[in-house]
Amino acid sequence: MTCVVEVEMRRFDAALPELLKEYRERWVVFRDGQVVSVFDAEEDAYQDGLRRFGRHGGHVVASVVERRVVHVPSISVTTKPSSPSRTS
Repeated sequence: MTCVVEVEMRRFDAALPELLKEYRERWVVFRDGQVVSVFDAEEDAYQDGLRRFGRHGGHVVASVVERRVVHVPSISVTTKPSSPSRTS
């Protein structure tokens, strides 16, 4: 089962190109595929989301900034078997 917030985050990501046009570098409360409120500070957006929807209200508080995908190459690590310890 997919979490309600995960679904809402996917909606936010899908809407991001349009949101950037109007809300770039601002914080939004996002629910049901719509911007509910807009703020300059994360804390203000967080508090508004709590006030409107409660702690588990199915909303997302997110900054409207371009997302960058960072590709990290996989790392292959080879270890040597440990050698027997030497005692005197």
